[in-house]
Amino acid sequence: MTALSRAGQADEHYRGASVELSVVTTALRRWWAAILLSTWAAAAAAGVLTGTQEPVYTATAQGIVSVGNPADRPPYVLSSGAQYILDRMTSYANLGVTTPVLAPVVDDLGLDETPESLSGHISSESVVGKAFVEVAVTYDDPRSAAAIADSVLAEMSDAVWELERGNVQLVPTGAAAPPTGPSNRKIVINAVVAGAGGLVLGCFVAVGLAAMPTRTRTRGAEGSRSARGQADG
Repeated sequence: MTALSRAGQADEHYRGASVELSVVTTALRRWWAAILLSTWAAAAAAGVLTGTQEPVYTATAQGIVSVGNPADRPPYVLSSGAQYILDRMTSYANLGVTTPVLAPVVDDLGLDETPESLSGHISSESVVGKAFVEVAVTYDDPRSAAAIADSVLAEMSDAVWELERGNVQLVPTGAAAPPTGPSNRKIVINAVVAGAGGLVLGCFVAVGLAAMPTRTRTRGAEGSRSARGQADG
């Protein structure tokens, strides 16, 4: 390839990039009103949908898993026991959505639920790399959500103690606080996220519409040059 041909290709690439940039700027200038409309519509729709949802409340109870009766254990047992606990944290957390744990919760609190339906309101997770369990309960009443979270964690504590024969314990760090507001009424956040999505979508559509005639003209020009080349040949 000669230096002249390489220079020609570079110049053509530069012109192509300039054309693409001009298409984008032209599209944004031409369709700015539609882009703003799509942004506003997406944000408004998200805000309305969020605001009309039935409010639900999320309460969280937390607990620490450790070796049972640590004062009576030698140091080497505490060390090896800590690693043993970390290896089983996921299993301990999963107890929070099992029937043996939730059935007593339903009975003790007199809930109009089954263990299976109640599990849909509960998220029970462990913190990676830490002997820490978190139970989050989402319910239609803030006090009920807190009471369920505390009861689930208490039943998990009993289950861990029984399964590990007293060698491992789950100790709650404190009572769950009733939430002060709904957890599904984040109107501003949802509206901003949806508005950003509407903005991006509007820009893509506008650029696509503006680029279509340009691409058609480019194909036509390439076809004409090819035809002239064949005729000259």
